[in-house]
Amino acid sequence: MRLEHVVTAAESGRQIKTILRGAMKVSAALMRRAKTGGRISLNGADVFVTAPAAEGDILVLEVPEEPCSVAPEADEAEIVYSDEWFFALNKPAGQFTHPTGRVNTGTLLNLALSIDPAARAVNRLDRDTSGVVLFARGAWAAALGAKLDFEKEYRALVFGVPQEGEISLPIAREAPHALRRIVSPNGAPSLTRISVLETDGRASLVALRPVTGRTHQLRVHCLAVGCPILGDGLYKTPESAALSRELGITTQALHARSLAFTHPVTGGRVLISAEPEREFFKKYKL
Repeated sequence: MRLEHVVTAAESGRQIKTILRGAMKVSAALMRRAKTGGRISLNGADVFVTAPAAEGDILVLEVPEEPCSVAPEADEAEIVYSDEWFFALNKPAGQFTHPTGRVNTGTLLNLALSIDPAARAVNRLDRDTSGVVLFARGAWAAALGAKLDFEKEYRALVFGVPQEGEISLPIAREAPHALRRIVSPNGAPSLTRISVLETDGRASLVALRPVTGRTHQLRVHCLAVGCPILGDGLYKTPESAALSRELGITTQALHARSLAFTHPVTGGRVLISAEPEREFFKKYKL
């Protein structure tokens, strides 16, 4: 990875580390790596980060990417966004975002690495949730991506007809389960905005906008208001399970439809969207 910056008049006299951390948006961790395994140069010559810079100097940072133990796997992928620093894929339901202890092939990251060998996932989705996953092109972009404030919108098919508005219920881990979450007064504050797009009385297509980002938040909140996401094997009621079977929905009907953020490099507003591919979503107008 190579970053180049021409020192401005306002930056003249400042230490190189100040310019790296400021205008060049280099994290402290990345700067440490550059000092030990990369190169920091000023006008082509190696330089200490405490040295001052002058107007017109060309400051270059070269940081080698850390080797990735995940093997790239070429396959068909729906690329829904791409620029010099990021790209996004439409993840199918049933696919892991990252390798796990039991699965190290066939994940979305394996596929992303065949698109860019330095790819790093910025956000993630549950295995059975489909939709937009953003990847950074290298360590520098990943550090910027980690600070992004996302606006997310999901589509879900839920049991019944939920009340529109806000679901503000705290969420905690359900002991002794490692995975399952519950609504609990001792949990972390959690807020989801919900609106009904289509309904036939038994099931509804809803838009879900998480304001907070708790694990399984949307699934827990929908269950808590009596309208579990159809096909969800973990957060369900007997009635939602029966309707899921009737409709042939075997994976949770949850899709990350859009991701919006202010681009950390260009400053422009980015909106990435992806349509769901699963057949049961086509019963309702999106």
